[in-house]
Amino acid sequence: MSSFFLARALSFVPIIYIPYLVMFTGAYFITHLQYDAGKYFIGLAIIIVHLFASIGFAFAMAMMVSRIEVAHTIAPVTLATLMLFAGNLSNAKAITPVLRWIKYICIFFYSYAGLFQNEFNGLTFTCSTNDATCYAHGEDVVASYGLDQLPIWACIVINLGLGIAFFIVAYGLLRWVAKPRFIWI
Repeated sequence: MSSFFLARALSFVPIIYIPYLVMFTGAYFITHLQYDAGKYFIGLAIIIVHLFASIGFAFAMAMMVSRIEVAHTIAPVTLATLMLFAGNLSNAKAITPVLRWIKYICIFFYSYAGLFQNEFNGLTFTCSTNDATCYAHGEDVVASYGLDQLPIWACIVINLGLGIAFFIVAYGLLRWVAKPRFIWI
């Protein structure tokens, strides 16, 4: 059972990581994000960890139900709900306090906050003296969207932790749902 789960998880590495890394590299330079090797590799690390957490989430969703049709219904609804509170569709500070906790279990929030900080931190903008809506520094933009609560490294570590937790839940559900006839090893 353990070797099956490990083999299944590792089989996604070439299928998922290689195309997304190529796509990220192309998108990074086509969109003219900062041409800085450090910022590029930090962004790449955020994307790699986000993909890891996404695969773990998909595994957990797949192991939660016995029929694939049900998983195809539950996963998009769950992801859409998480995306609403991630900070990219609505300002993270503007979400009502009753629902604000959702962003802390959301892989999108940490990835978006990390990528947003990676791009805007250290930038300076030219503003006219009478323009009240212009931000002089990138850090002001990050703070106005409420994405400055955690540093970039913490966003990466938390997403990595969420991914590991999703894989542990998926493995536990696989062991429970499959009900093997041998002693747990």
